[in-house]
This record gives sequence, C-alpha cells and structure tokens, in this order.
Amino acid sequence: MTPAAGDRVLVLDASVLINLLHVRRLDLLGRLQGWRFCVPEEVCREVLRPEQEKLLAEAIVLTWLFKITLDPDEMQEADALRKRHGLGRGESACLALAARRGWLIACDEAGKFPRLVEASLGADRLLVSADIVLLAIRRGLLDLGVADRFLRAWADNRYEVAFRSFAELLPQPPADERVGEAVLVWR
Repeated sequence: MTPAAGDRVLVLDASVLINLLHVRRLDLLGRLQGWRFCVPEEVCREVLRPEQEKLLAEAIVLTWLFKITLDPDEMQEADALRKRHGLGRGESACLALAARRGWLIACDEAGKFPRLVEASLGADRLLVSADIVLLAIRRGLLDLGVADRFLRAWADNRYEVAFRSFAELLPQPPADERVGEAVLVWR
C-alpha cells in the first residue's frame, strides 16, 4: 500500500478494528478522505467471529482497509517488542509498522501500551476508536445519534469510554446570542 501524498496512515490494532466491526461500520474508513487505514496480518488473525471475518475481508476487497505484511526488519522489531514488553502479536506488529514507516497507530488498550507508543513514536501518535468516530462526525459522515449508539454497543462488548455522548467532545456553542426575541442557534 502506497499512500497518496498528504494522506495520513493509521495502523489499526484488533481492539479498534473489533470495535468498528461490532457496530458494522468499517465503511467509515473508506469514506474518510485524506486517511488510509491498514491492519497487519497478525491483527487480522485476531478477528475470530466468522461474521466479522467476512466483514473484514469485504473491507479489504473494497480498499477501505489495507492488509499489510511486515517486512523482515519489521518482523524482527515486532518479535523484540513482544519479548521485551510482553505485547501481543497484533500490538507488537502495529507498533513495529508505525515506528518503521512513520505511521500513526490506533489502539484502545490501556496500561503500558500507550506509554510504549509515546516512547517509540512521540506524543500525539496514538488514536482510539472514539477518535475515528469523532473524525467521521466532524466530516459529516455520521450524526451524533448514530455515534452515541456505538457507545452502547461498545459497552455491551466490554469497551467503556469516559464520556456519555460524542457531543461532549465537540466544541461547545457560545452562550446564546439574543437578537430581539430570536435566539440564534449555533451549528
């Protein structure tokens, strides 16, 4: 996969990929202009439900998502990360790819993984599932009601976030500006 000039590339870990599969919205990845999303083979192997495997295969065929094979140097780095830090195969593959190719990484894991990403890639190189959904909302690809239903689906599958609505993450409107009796609504 060769990204177009100016495209940002985001490597998805299984946690983010599976969250998008739970809500059946891998199509968002194909609709976010200026972004390319990829997943290493090691992460693909972590998708175990037949229905989700089918959705993933379709997303790859439709080029919403690109399946990546690590080169020998990336494999060696992934093995070293796994041994040194106790990472899973998918996490270590994602981190090796992002580090070697200068890409961003998306993972919902807590604990040491975010610290490893920051140490390896620098600050602001890690995104989570909610960041992708928020980007889709901001681009007009998804409305808040639908996005907020994702939160319930994620919670049903043991992924909780620290907010109750994506509206909490959007810029807040200024105080009502009253002109006569009319109230201007911020949008």
